[in-house]
Amino acid sequence: MPEDIFRAGGAVGGVYKGTLVALVIGGETAAKGSLVQSITIDYNRQVNRIWELGSEDTYFILGHTDGAAQLNKIVGKSDTDILEQLADACEAINQTISVSSTAGGIGEQCDGDNLDFDLTISGPILNRRSFAISADNFLITENATIMFAALLK
Repeated sequence: MPEDIFRAGGAVGGVYKGTLVALVIGGETAAKGSLVQSITIDYNRQVNRIWELGSEDTYFILGHTDGAAQLNKIVGKSDTDILEQLADACEAINQTISVSSTAGGIGEQCDGDNLDFDLTISGPILNRRSFAISADNFLITENATIMFAALLK
């Protein structure tokens, strides 16, 4: 019986298509034509830990939540600036960003099972934009940092 070169076992457990993932900003599918390459979402809760003198007991005091997202895209031809609507801080209360494995995607999964992934960023505010160009491929990339109030699942 043939053996794996690295003596590692393994089998294909499933195949999922990345074309089913959609990024929606303000109700409009943003990734189509916007050349979005990645989004990273961080959501934290402040927790203070205190101890009591003369005791082994510890206590946790829960604080506020704090969210940030980083969006990376290639600058190219696009009819709309997907980040422009997040620049107006006064509109943050009305804005959302959704990342979903099924909303607005193209096609079906190979085995008929869809990934069940759906996150909504509530109250996003664009607070940083940066641009870079690389000498090897001449791609202009745009990186954005977005603060937000809550992460909904």
